[in-house]
Amino acid sequence: MSNVEVLEINENKSSSKLPLIIIIFTMIILFGIGLFLFLRFAKDQGNLKLKKDIAELGEPLNKDIRHYLDGNPKDCKIDLSSVDTNKIGKYEYTVTCKNIKEKSTIEVKDRIAPTMTLKVLNVKPSQKFEAKDFVISVKDLSEYSISFKEQSNKNYQLGMHLIPIVAKDEYGNENEEQGILVVSDVISDKFFVASKELETSYSASLKVIDKIGINYANFYNNAVRIYEYTFSSMEDYQKAKDECEKNNGIENRIGQIDFLENEKKIRIIKYLEHDELNDLNGSFPYTYNDISSLYNKLGYATTIER
Repeated sequence: MSNVEVLEINENKSSSKLPLIIIIFTMIILFGIGLFLFLRFAKDQGNLKLKKDIAELGEPLNKDIRHYLDGNPKDCKIDLSSVDTNKIGKYEYTVTCKNIKEKSTIEVKDRIAPTMTLKVLNVKPSQKFEAKDFVISVKDLSEYSISFKEQSNKNYQLGMHLIPIVAKDEYGNENEEQGILVVSDVISDKFFVASKELETSYSASLKVIDKIGINYANFYNNAVRIYEYTFSSMEDYQKAKDECEKNNGIENRIGQIDFLENEKKIRIIKYLEHDELNDLNGSFPYTYNDISSLYNKLGYATTIER
């Protein structure tokens, strides 16, 4: 009888230990899973690399965290509050992934060249002029200077000349455009400007721009015509440029050529005598009011350039 009782006691002890074993085993599994996830997260975050980025002065800051991280951005936040894109300088930003914080820098630079709006400059023979005399306006966020690309105060003959004008900011960004110089015995104190879209066989937009010089008595004096092609792709621009260099013009339009590769533009510029303007209506007028009325009737947009 004693043996039977002993066996019952052992069986009861074994049964009472089973729940405890299950609990311990479950805790070990949960701990292992947690450790695995922690180590995996730590590994993923440890592989994150922050970019040393460059932002453009005056441009909106890219706030997408994926732009700055080389890795998994899940559970990460970025702080760009110290970055001021309106001031040149180097700024620090932070990325926080749960309890892990990393820092890197964003440098704000000015890499954009000034843009210029130029006018036709009308001078008498031997009259001195400066590069800034061509300029209507300049757009840039930094200090800039305006100069000739080459020495330009020389004796120009009567007629039209293209003069390279350079705008350069304090960070070395440079833009060159061709100023239009008209040398004449009678000076125009303003230019009547008329523009209109034309059809072209190229993959481009084409605008014709007539600039008619008006003197103080409101009579016609000097005139310049510009054919401006703006291409949709660099490939189309290059094809047209090759033809232009070969034929000294495009689509039978001949004149002095101005290539603006950065803007994918080609300008054909020519000086017009009064008789050459008769192609508009057979008899080109002389007075400002009649000239303005003619261009408006033909569907041109008009303005005054001083």
